[in-house]
Amino acid sequence: MGTPSPREGAVVVLMVVEVVVVVVVVVVVVVVVVVVVVVVVVVVVVVVVVVVVVVVVVVVGTVVLTRGP
Repeated sequence: MGTPSPREGAVVVLMVVEVVVVVVVVVVVVVVVVVVVVVVVVVVVVVVVVVVVVVVVVVVGTVVLTRGP
């Protein structure tokens, strides 16, 4: 019941290392998921903007061409 043995100290160190590794892995996974979500949102926004621009150009071009001089 005195000072902990070296083996008990090693077990405590291993437990702390395990917890730190799990926390680091969870943080990395969360960061990767957030980055992927942000990239997907940016790509979707860019695609929507391009589609809207193309539709507007086609509609305006069609109106101008069909109206004539």
